[in-house]
Amino acid sequence: MATIRRHPVPTDSYDPKRPLNDLLVAQLEHFKHIAKSLPSDLRNTVPAEPSTEDREGADRFIAAVTGIHVRRKSLAAVAEEQPKKTRSAKSKPQGKPKSKAKRGGAPGSKA
Repeated sequence: MATIRRHPVPTDSYDPKRPLNDLLVAQLEHFKHIAKSLPSDLRNTVPAEPSTEDREGADRFIAAVTGIHVRRKSLAAVAEEQPKKTRSAKSKPQGKPKSKAKRGGAPGSKA
């Protein structure tokens, strides 16, 4: 296997104080909307809505809402996997037995 060489990453390339870009601002607004629609017991576990200037707060907020969303989906999947109750033989509706088809030959022939 060939070795892939890459240049070292400069230490000053990551700036945690850098403002949010437009995509992250849109994502933050979307997650604020999602957090408002959560049930009150789950909404209380989410940190306070951060401003767009607070990058670390936005990271924590988005991570918390994502965690709740993933847990809710996994709980819903578990609930669907539980076996459903089947109807017993006694609960089947009783009706008239189906009549058997009339026996006969080809049309026009006498038997």
